[in-house]
Amino acid sequence: MTAEKGTMAFGWRVYGLGVMALAIVCLAWGDFDPGQPVPKDFPDRTILAYAAAAFMLVAGAAVEWRRIAAWGAATLAAYYALIVVILMNGSVVLAHYAEFGAYSAAAEQLAIAAGALIVYAGNAKINAGLAARLTRLGQLAFGICSLLFGGAHFVYMYLTAPLVPKWLPPTQEFWGYATGVCFIAAGVAILTGVQARLAAILLTAMLASFALLVHAPMLLADPSSHMNWAENALNLAVLGAAWVMADSLTLPDTELDNFSVTVINGLTGNAAYPTPPVTLANLQTARDDFTAKIAAAKVGGPPDTALKNNSRGSLLGMLRKDAAYVQINCNDDMAVLLSSGFLTMSTNRAQNPLDHHKVSSSKTEPAANLSQALLR
Repeated sequence: MTAEKGTMAFGWRVYGLGVMALAIVCLAWGDFDPGQPVPKDFPDRTILAYAAAAFMLVAGAAVEWRRIAAWGAATLAAYYALIVVILMNGSVVLAHYAEFGAYSAAAEQLAIAAGALIVYAGNAKINAGLAARLTRLGQLAFGICSLLFGGAHFVYMYLTAPLVPKWLPPTQEFWGYATGVCFIAAGVAILTGVQARLAAILLTAMLASFALLVHAPMLLADPSSHMNWAENALNLAVLGAAWVMADSLTLPDTELDNFSVTVINGLTGNAAYPTPPVTLANLQTARDDFTAKIAAAKVGGPPDTALKNNSRGSLLGMLRKDAAYVQINCNDDMAVLLSSGFLTMSTNRAQNPLDHHKVSSSKTEPAANLSQALLR
């Protein structure tokens, strides 16, 4: 069994472009990215800088091509994790272990490594279990990075606040603290799995707003600055990594397909749910269409993927309607709820029925998260 390619609709594209942007900036200035600290007196430093930039450009371009995306992502994950984070930034952390900035700077590079790992897991022909573990590892790494990003806003508010446009009410400091809180909240959500997908989506949107409100205006004000170009490229790469992570928190196509079968079987002949709003016949038709579209998308092109995504959306909409119906009619009885085939929400990405021995009586807390269990 191989890992499904997943539902990375667009994030991996942005991620690949971000890495390519970093590479182009390095090539244009003939130097390493500022986040890849190499001593000025290092032997053949300029040659190595060009070589590293060329590698990043090729690997980033490979990520853009689905057929070899796994190879490009694997090389980027190895390069950023082993060389950039551990070797380059690790030496900085050891030399300045008492300075928070050393850790937050390393986190920026770790976030890029995490994005590469998730892209690899979603595209490589590897065991599905291994793919799931690698994906979760990438999510956890990004969650830690988000905590460090938020901490940096508080520790270095004197540097963060001036970046906020002065015209944005109420104050620059307010938005400096607010975005710091958002980073930390997103990190906690990603690490715990509680509302992780929503947090990842909002985090991605916030990073996109940074590009529009902070980095782009700085670049327009001083287009000759190497740092301004590098910061724009870095933000794009981290934005892509966040987007990839958000995509990875979506229920994969094959899991959704299997889940719909479980629901159809659970509702068939179930006296507790005699009149679901979406009939079982219509639900079966939608599931059959989705199954066919999945198969077509695996061998087809972008139009087939678009048709598959449309079919997925239709199936999800039907499942959500029936989930709401089940939620109302289960009367908070866990056994009745689980008989429907729907699953209650757990605190991690795996969606499993609650263990019956954990239920103290036939009544449980309201199954308020039932509909959300379909997709976060």
